[in-house]
Amino acid sequence: MKVYKKLCKDGYAALKCNVVRIGSLKYYSEIEDEDRRDKDEGVPKILMRSYSKGRVVSSKDFNTYSEASGSPIRIANDNLKLRFKGKGNFEFKSGMNFFVYCTTIVDDDLSMEATNHLGTHAVHIASPQKFKDMIADRLLDKLRCDAIKLEGACDSISSAMRDVLYQDKIPVDDEGKVLDFSKSPMDVGYAFVKPVSYRLEAEYRFIWLPFHNTTGTACMLPYGFKFIDLEVPGIWACLQDVR
Repeated sequence: MKVYKKLCKDGYAALKCNVVRIGSLKYYSEIEDEDRRDKDEGVPKILMRSYSKGRVVSSKDFNTYSEASGSPIRIANDNLKLRFKGKGNFEFKSGMNFFVYCTTIVDDDLSMEATNHLGTHAVHIASPQKFKDMIADRLLDKLRCDAIKLEGACDSISSAMRDVLYQDKIPVDDEGKVLDFSKSPMDVGYAFVKPVSYRLEAEYRFIWLPFHNTTGTACMLPYGFKFIDLEVPGIWACLQDVR
């Protein structure tokens, strides 16, 4: 397996100067390029369902669902209740946001051409592990100097990389009952799942998540954060120019 980054002219020129654009889930869910945009990036939707007899949901339960989806929306009034008068559902969309770098697995010339819509320049990431670690170090430097304002404390970067799994994204349905998210928490692993319609991209994905070791909690990027152009001296130690 070989991992490549397909780049447009400007992106390639920036990389030649050791500048890597690291996007976010938010960026790829709203990117203007329709061939790359996935509005369901990240964790799946959560459906709070009501049947014909109706349902009453406390503000505490609403906030639990919202937090699990990564949404910043909360109900401040503890006594407020959400009342369904009949059948229906309330949909929580993911607000989870962290750093992402999208690359492509290329096996032959045919698969290289199949991803030309992602960019006509190609760079081989010869050492994916080293690439991931170098980016993590530079991102942590940026966070420590407050170049990116986080909500909450961060003392490290948790990272992962793997090929993307292509399958239909099924919402988490509470079937009219309050879900216990302590037993089925939303997982960043969902960031490695994309709809089947994107299969031709044969994507290999890197993710970086700001983390606080003292409390053992993740710290998401600011709501709406899209990307950072990151200068990484020496990044070509793990890259090879292809074309």
